[in-house]
Amino acid sequence: MKKIIGFLSIFFLTSLTVSAQENEVQKENKFFVAFTGGPSFPIGQFGDSKLTETNDEAGFAKTGYNLNLNFGYQATENFGLALSMMYARHQLDMDGIHQIDPTLKADHWQYYGILIGPIVTAPISDKVKLDFKVLGGASNVNFPLISVENLVSSKENWATAFTWQIGTNLRYNFSPNACFISNLDYTYTNPKTTYLIGSNGDSIKEEVQQKMGIVNFTIGIGIRF
Repeated sequence: MKKIIGFLSIFFLTSLTVSAQENEVQKENKFFVAFTGGPSFPIGQFGDSKLTETNDEAGFAKTGYNLNLNFGYQATENFGLALSMMYARHQLDMDGIHQIDPTLKADHWQYYGILIGPIVTAPISDKVKLDFKVLGGASNVNFPLISVENLVSSKENWATAFTWQIGTNLRYNFSPNACFISNLDYTYTNPKTTYLIGSNGDSIKEEVQQKMGIVNFTIGIGIRF
């Protein structure tokens, strides 16, 4: 009788343990929201500071900063969906600009946008996840406001363009409801606008298209639910 009671007790405790473990798995949070920020590095023509006969699309952008609000949904252990709302700003290399014309003035590049796409997740451990993502969407780009002597651009030049991004997230879930996250992303867009430059009633229209390649490294903290 004692053996039977002992066996039933062990069976009952084992069942409770397995049930608790199953419930813990079922309760694993599938959503996360994270705010990240960090440096933004212009590459290619966007970061070029020299105009030549074969390269008239130098962007003169300097290293800036990037802010992101990231949303993620883990549909399965290895697949999910990501959405990113981003903002970035870059000052200009005025030394390079003044080599063209010492009287030329310009302010900055900035853009904001929203991107969405799939993520593939590779679990490194129970708490560490590595995401690979491919996102697409749109961004609104603010071209620099330019003035040369008394000729001033007559308006703020904003242009909307398709934007895509590839990158990785490294997530460390240090608690059931919070995580640290770091991102390494490459973003590309190619906006086009028309500058209207004029003085005393005279104006000149000039179409400008800028290839913008940017590498962002950001870190931050998120919540899981």
